[in-house]
Amino acid sequence: MDQTSYQAIPFLLTLDPVEPPAAVVPLAAVGAADMELARLREELGVLGKHLFNATQRHVEVERTLARVEEKLERVAHFGEEALSE
Repeated sequence: MDQTSYQAIPFLLTLDPVEPPAAVVPLAAVGAADMELARLREELGVLGKHLFNATQRHVEVERTLARVEEKLERVAHFGEEALSE
């Protein structure tokens, strides 16, 4: 190698590396991923609906439980009054 070749090496090292060409994604893969995304969105919607319904039912049952507890306390109170007479 001559002197000029050695001088070119530092210059070549300062250049940006050449990027390889982007990978080509087949349209079928994009379509399949889109279908999977739609299915997951649908499942998430169903799950969200179930969670909403379960939350509503939980609130209803809590109210019913509170009413039953109040009734039981009243019955127990009347029983205590009857025993004390």
